Amino acid sequence: MTVLVVMTEPGAGAFAQCLTDLGIDAVPCPVTIIKPVVKDIQWPADLQAVAFSSAHAVRIYSRLNGPRQIPAFTVGSATAAEARAAGFHTVHDAASDVNGLAKTVAQECLPEAGSIGYPAALDVAGDLAGALRRKGYTVIQRPIYQAAAVERLTESAELALRTRTTTGAAFFSTRNAAIFCSLMVSAGHQDFISGMQAWCLSDAIASALRGGAKRLQWKRIIVADASKADAMARAIQQTAGRVNQYPD
Repeated sequence: MTVLVVMTEPGAGAFAQCLTDLGIDAVPCPVTIIKPVVKDIQWPADLQAVAFSSAHAVRIYSRLNGPRQIPAFTVGSATAAEARAAGFHTVHDAASDVNGLAKTVAQECLPEAGSIGYPAALDVAGDLAGALRRKGYTVIQRPIYQAAAVERLTESAELALRTRTTTGAAFFSTRNAAIFCSLMVSAGHQDFISGMQAWCLSDAIASALRGGAKRLQWKRIIVADASKADAMARAIQQTAGRVNQYPD
């Protein structure tokens, strides 16, 4: 039984090790590579807070020496941990998706108190800026990195698939899920999907897998009960060993 961790590094390796510690064989399967797209970043003087929808954004923001004396709002626990490690003293963790992140910002910040910074990827999932603007906030969205798709699956993932030891894959973003499905099809592995479970960090990811352009049929799609790494690990631990209970 092997679980493919479809997540960008360094998260893929860290989560795979977490599963290994729980007695579950796991293989990192990063399908994107993070690349900065700016060398510096400027923010308005009235910036009251900054919102992060990914841990990658925190890392790049930190390298660009973005201000950290203001509060940070994060989409989940991993992003919150990165923000604290980067030097933010006040971190509000939404433990949700971008819609939950927008609600958390609205609970703590007043629109008239200043703008909200949103350092993000070139391609973002969801519309955090739009959700906040509809609530009356001024949002400064700055693309600072891109998650570039790889051309093929890793050798370790390919080996797990070819030897039929893979029982499922864990997904942490809609984009990574879409790229993984495309790579599976291009490698001729689409028939393997019917024997695999998919563990998803959010309903949005599950919906993307069910309605994706490739229309792949998974054995079972499971959504973690919270948008947190430990909830994802718990979901996998509870169901990974039960894969053979579900019909092909």
